[in-house]
Amino acid sequence: ADYYGRGNMGSIVGMANIVRTAPMAIGPLIAAAIRDYTGGYGTSFIIFAGLCFVATVTLSFAKPPRINK
Repeated sequence: ADYYGRGNMGSIVGMANIVRTAPMAIGPLIAAAIRDYTGGYGTSFIIFAGLCFVATVTLSFAKPPRINK
């Protein structure tokens, strides 16, 4: 709301939910496949933690939008 205004919150939250829900649905299946292949969940945790780190670094480079007047 601070960056894009209240009028755009519905579409922003909707898109964020899609991006967030898909990995939450697929993640356990991937973790189970990795567990079957490696015999443990350690590799899954390392991969998922690495992906979270990459997302954090990527978000740190996000800039506020310019306001065109």
